[in-house]
Amino acid sequence: MTTDQSFEYFTTDLYVMGDNKESQCGIDNQDYVNKLTKINLPMVIREIACGLEHTLIVTNEGQVYAFGSNLKGQLGVENISVACSPIQVQGINNLNCIKIAAGEYHSCLLTDENQGYQWGDNIVKPQFIRQAQNIKCGLNFTIFQDDCLYIYKNQVLQTLQIHSQISEFACSAYNLFYLDNNNSLFMHPENKLIDNVSNIFSGYYLSLLTEENKLYYYQDKKLIQVNIQTNKIDSTFSKEFAIILDENNKAIIINLKTQQQKEQDYVFHAISSGVNHLILIGNITRGSKQDQEQEEQEQIQEADDDSILEEDGMSPIITQKTQQDQLLNTQQNNTFSFSIRKDLQLLHSIKVNHKETQTDDDIYYQLKYENEELRKIQQQQKKNLEIQIQFQKTLQDQINRLTQENHMLKLGQNKNQLLSLIKQKQQNLRNLIDEFYYKQREFLEQKK
Repeated sequence: MTTDQSFEYFTTDLYVMGDNKESQCGIDNQDYVNKLTKINLPMVIREIACGLEHTLIVTNEGQVYAFGSNLKGQLGVENISVACSPIQVQGINNLNCIKIAAGEYHSCLLTDENQGYQWGDNIVKPQFIRQAQNIKCGLNFTIFQDDCLYIYKNQVLQTLQIHSQISEFACSAYNLFYLDNNNSLFMHPENKLIDNVSNIFSGYYLSLLTEENKLYYYQDKKLIQVNIQTNKIDSTFSKEFAIILDENNKAIIINLKTQQQKEQDYVFHAISSGVNHLILIGNITRGSKQDQEQEEQEQIQEADDDSILEEDGMSPIITQKTQQDQLLNTQQNNTFSFSIRKDLQLLHSIKVNHKETQTDDDIYYQLKYENEELRKIQQQQKKNLEIQIQFQKTLQDQINRLTQENHMLKLGQNKNQLLSLIKQKQQNLRNLIDEFYYKQREFLEQKK
């Protein structure tokens, strides 16, 4: 079916790599992405943040989406265990997000009104924590910066006692670092590491740039220098890999085990690393679609044009096609609707005026969803059975205890009866002894 109506849209290229067991790279049915791989999302993405097994993104309208593991509610939605495509975080539709951060099992955001929220760690709905100017996360803690630094851990907010004036702070997996006004780097509470630091960056490992543009990262209680000749402006370190952006926004990816470096040809606008996965924001594209047939032709042409861009060295870039009809409408299929606008910076909702044809992928995701629901029902039935067994066991224990108490009570009654009988026998024996002495005296008197 064809139509003469034209739709304007925007897409963003994300480049992903690393651990993908919980679809935290946005790719389904692939446990590990060993090459820098492009996925295309129909929205303008301005910021990203990687947790342990989940990823957050912020659109140009300030809306927050998430994908990956939802084991402890870190995606901010209910009734979904894993999302392989971005789904919108619930409960914050009226908020304009300007910054995000992610930890092991929790997520955070900061609004344009300087309100800090957090969810995850078995709390699905975003909770307001406090006013803040900045937020950053370690694996199991969050730092809120306002008039001073506050740490939020185990649902408790505490003020950090730091005597120095803080110009900047960053988090590694387990530690907090900060710069004072003299550009000296400290690890909380007051462990001084190095002077003349120009910038610090959060990640699984802390990384920093000195005033001489030398790059270091902090591992195993020591600073390790990274030998890169170009001028560097940003970096982030995961457990296995590091990403460094140069002054031209070209990325260099380093394997921390082999120290092998590979420069990428694309320009990237933002970078983020989790524990074992990396995500980079690439090009933002503006286009229009005439009809469904033209869209399908463009998708086929794009698939034909996909090629390996790097043939040697580490991690060549490849392209993976994601179909747009999988990203529309139903949250049950782990898809999301997106907005577009004619303005370059804003998006409106795309309205398709023709009937969509159900594809094999639609059927696959529907079956996958139904299988997931069946698995949840089976788990609930198993849990109910365990509860019934536990209840029966508790009831049997109570019955046994009552039987034992009744037996003890009967033993107590028998004991009292036995004591009465013994006392009676003792009295009868005393009477016999007295009678014996009396008769003996009588006998002696008669004998005299």
